[in-house]
Amino acid sequence: MTSILKVSEIQDPTNGNTALTVNSSGLVLTPNRPIFSGYRATTYTTTTSVVPIDVRVNEGSHWNTSTNTWTCPLNGFYVVGANTISDQNLNLYLRKNGVKWKVALYNTQTSGWAGCADHEVLQLTAGDTLDFYLQTGQLYSDADHYFQAYIYLLG
Repeated sequence: MTSILKVSEIQDPTNGNTALTVNSSGLVLTPNRPIFSGYRATTYTTTTSVVPIDVRVNEGSHWNTSTNTWTCPLNGFYVVGANTISDQNLNLYLRKNGVKWKVALYNTQTSGWAGCADHEVLQLTAGDTLDFYLQTGQLYSDADHYFQAYIYLLG
């Protein structure tokens, strides 16, 4: 037996918040999906510290601009990434709950420019926190926003 559910919108039962819409072409939009995207507009050189990141997108307000920390709103798989260019030593950690999870960006080149990027899928639990931590070197960026970082719910 086949079932067909013909709806263009799904809402939560209490507040009428739209959780999902389907347009006439079958494209699906989930408007309240947690997502953060940020950048730096200047070079950062304060080692052994959490990197301050300017917000471009902060759907759900899970990125805290005071602590420069992202708090996971619900259990799931998340895509986390960062990228920059560098002509100096660079050792940037991705930290989970204040503890180094992995080296996210690393460069030992001191002559010429190198691209540095890291992209991960992490399984997180509601309440977990993530931040980007400059262990050593410098994190280059300028008005072109060479340093960028993002976190979003995959599912």
